[in-house]
Amino acid sequence: MGKGASDLGHVVRLISPQFVTPFVKSNKNDRNDAEAICETVGRPTMRFVPPKSADQLAIQAVHQASSIRFVDF
Repeated sequence: MGKGASDLGHVVRLISPQFVTPFVKSNKNDRNDAEAICETVGRPTMRFVPPKSADQLAIQAVHQASSIRFVDF
């Protein structure tokens, strides 16, 4: 999703979920998540995560596939 928005000329800034979680006030639903994200983005010291490249995503997929394959049942 970040790549597609970036290709259209938008500035992509991703927030790690661990930075948003403290701002969720109650039950998990879209409205509460959106409110927590808006509050988090407004913080001047917010750290953003760079989008992963296609190569990084491919390597991650290989590692996930190999870890699933070696799980003992």
